[in-house]
Amino acid sequence: MKKTKDLLDKKRSIPEYIFFIVMFLFLVIWSALIIYMLLWTVISSLKTNMEYVNTPLSLPAEPQFHNISVALEKMTYNGVGFVRMLLNSMWYAGGGALICTFCVCTTGYIFAHYEFKGKSFLFNFIIFMMILPIFGSLPSMYKLIYDLHLNDSYLYTVVTCIGGLNGTMLLTYGYYKGLPKELREAVYMDGGNDFTAYFKIYFPLGRNIFVALSLLSFITRWNDYETPILYFDKLPSLATGLRKFQLEIQYVANTPAYFAGALMVMLPVVIIFALFSDKIMGQLHSGGLKG
Repeated sequence: MKKTKDLLDKKRSIPEYIFFIVMFLFLVIWSALIIYMLLWTVISSLKTNMEYVNTPLSLPAEPQFHNISVALEKMTYNGVGFVRMLLNSMWYAGGGALICTFCVCTTGYIFAHYEFKGKSFLFNFIIFMMILPIFGSLPSMYKLIYDLHLNDSYLYTVVTCIGGLNGTMLLTYGYYKGLPKELREAVYMDGGNDFTAYFKIYFPLGRNIFVALSLLSFITRWNDYETPILYFDKLPSLATGLRKFQLEIQYVANTPAYFAGALMVMLPVVIIFALFSDKIMGQLHSGGLKG
C-alpha cells in the first residue's frame, strides 16, 4: 500500500503530463465516434429507405418500428428462423466460451506449476500454432471436421474447444506462474491430491481471470459468422443469419431493416460489455510470460 501511495504521490514530469493529455483526448474522440456510430445505427433503423438515402444524418419523421418485424421475418438461413438461430448462438458462443476458457486455464496452470518431459517442446509448439496463419491450418481442419462428421453437430464445440489453444493461454500461464507452489504442497500435507489443489485452491483464485476471458471469448464467438458458414448449414447462428441478410437486403432497397436486425444481434454483446467492462479490463493486467 505504501509503495502504491508513493507512486500516486510522485510528481509527474511535463512529458508525462503531455502524454496523458494526448491519450485522454484520443480516448475521448474515439469513444465519441463509437457512441455516434451506435446512435446513428439506432436512428437509421427507424427510418424509411428513402429517408435513409436522402437525409442520412437527420432524425426520422415518423419512427418505423415495423423494421424490426421485417428483420425478424427475413433473417433466416436455410429455413432456420431467428429464434432457432438465437439458441444456436447461445450454444456456440456461451457453451464454447466456458469450455474453451476452462481448457485454457487448466493448460496454463499445468505449464506454470508442473515439470514433465517434453514441456519446453510442447510449450513452444503451442506458441507456434498460435502464430500460424489460419490459412495454414484451415484446409486440414475443414477436412478433419467433415471426416469425423462433426459438422452440424453440437459435439463440434466440445471437441474443438478441448484442443483449441490461443493467446489467452499465455495470460493464464502468467497468472498461475505468479501464484506460490507452496499452496499445492500444503494441500498434499492435508491429504489432498492434484485435483484438489486445482479445483479447490488455484481455480477459485483464478476465477476473476476465468470470468474475464470467458466474456471475451463469448463476444468473439457471438460475432463469428465464418465458422458457422463452414460447418453449420443446419445449425446457423445469428451472425450467420445477419451476414446472409446483409447480402440479400441490398437487392430489395431496405437498409433500415438491416440496421434493425444488426441492433438485435449486437444487443446481447453491448449489454454484456456494459455490465462487465470493468471486470474484463481489470483482470487482464496480470497476464504475460513469467519465469
